[in-house]
Amino acid sequence: MTMFNGLLCFSGEPSACAAVEDAQNDITGQWYRSPRLRAHPHLHPVNSFSPDMGLGILLWVAADPSKERLERLSWWLDWVSRNQRCIGKGCENRWPRYCPDDDVDGDPDAQLGCTFSAGDLATFGFALKHWGIRARDDALQQKFDAAAPNAIALAALGAQLNRPGYSQHLSGVTLLVLHKLEPDNKSLMAAANLLATAQPKNPFFAWLAGSKNEQVAHLALEVCPHNDGSMPRPEDRQDWSWQREDTAQAWKNSMIWECHFVAAITGEGAVQ
Repeated sequence: MTMFNGLLCFSGEPSACAAVEDAQNDITGQWYRSPRLRAHPHLHPVNSFSPDMGLGILLWVAADPSKERLERLSWWLDWVSRNQRCIGKGCENRWPRYCPDDDVDGDPDAQLGCTFSAGDLATFGFALKHWGIRARDDALQQKFDAAAPNAIALAALGAQLNRPGYSQHLSGVTLLVLHKLEPDNKSLMAAANLLATAQPKNPFFAWLAGSKNEQVAHLALEVCPHNDGSMPRPEDRQDWSWQREDTAQAWKNSMIWECHFVAAITGEGAVQ
């Protein structure tokens, strides 16, 4: 999935960087959850992309804001501009969305799972301004410009209020993006400390909060497989443990990649 590939790319995993790129349609600019779903979109006919996957794009660019990646980001913004949700008669107003498949225009039962939230607009607006990228659609760019100044405050609020588990993980990923762009911001560090305090066994949160690499690695090694006997069965390797709350024991279904992620960001090398 694009968010996890974005995290792994950020940590320096080349295959994950390639997977984010390969999840984009080179013709239309649309991004999908994975390269497989880009090639076979019928396998996931709704929510072909989502806000959390959007964070994966930002991590991918933040890891290496090269000319090529910024160009691909601009392609995607063009796609977003062309595929906004119509609001009101005659599509007099439009709102950005990550995918059109569950935000079908005119459908009163649309789930709106693809719709940009205020926080999404703020985070993207903040990042786009930092990289000097602008949407060609003036109305869309105005939304990014209006929301961008609130990005850090909204991210900090999410860290304080989001529920344990996946919601807090999304807060952490958002903080990571913003911290990469503004590394000395004290509000971001305070927000990371809130997450680390709420889930003290989470090595990702500990790293975000500035814990020493040895402490972060120790938290990961307490639960990451350390030999063949402690490896989950292949069919059970489905979870990114750090997206769950401490009490969930998600490491029992570890996909192992999250352990490689911590090893990479702490400089501890491959997990044995």
